Amino acid sequence: MQTTAAKLVNLIRSVVPDLADLPLYLVFASDLAVLSDYIDPSCDAVCGRHLDLELRSHLESRGQWQGRGAAIIARDDVGNGALAGLILHELGHILDASLDLSEPESFSHIERLLEISAAVREFWNQSPTDLPAWFAHEAVWLRNCIHLHARFEAAGMSVPLPLVIPGHYGISSCWKYHAELGDEPKRLERESFATIRNTKPPREFSDLWCRDIRATFLLHSECPPRWAQVCISELEKYTA
Repeated sequence: MQTTAAKLVNLIRSVVPDLADLPLYLVFASDLAVLSDYIDPSCDAVCGRHLDLELRSHLESRGQWQGRGAAIIARDDVGNGALAGLILHELGHILDASLDLSEPESFSHIERLLEISAAVREFWNQSPTDLPAWFAHEAVWLRNCIHLHARFEAAGMSVPLPLVIPGHYGISSCWKYHAELGDEPKRLERESFATIRNTKPPREFSDLWCRDIRATFLLHSECPPRWAQVCISELEKYTA
């Protein structure tokens, strides 16, 4: 699987300028001795701001540590299309915002980061109903995924879009968002994702997202306060 990982990393670097000069660690579940140390059993893939530090000992033992960078763990007991979909899904998260790799690499600091990561995992496991189903899969992520999908397709790797953006987030289908984004992926195919993030999306795309957020809010009139807050925050981003 190391050959597969290396090929995917090279492909990612060729189509994502933001990651071209940054260490990118793609680790398959079958390579980890204790998978549950890094990923919840219900998840097929994971990324995270500090995942590279969590994986550092594993990577060092294999001579693969190159310093701080982006990292993804993915289950590899799925088909090739599903695996590529998982990786694009996680890349969409990594590209959500500018990568901050400024943390020091001292062991004591890594221990603290591991504690933080464990607390985050516990939050996700215990509080699934306190937030909308689409939480952490907002419009910026959707847009990233559609651009990534287009770039992988153009590079010769066919990946079904629903394997990148699954249909259980309580929003419109991925193909509707794909349609409303129009020709943007083609027009911006050579741009960095930082540039895309700083470029206003098509109005049709933003309007669809806002309609989905309003629908979420209306269907859950007695939703928890945090739920309402994230809905309002998303609407403010695209209706200002």
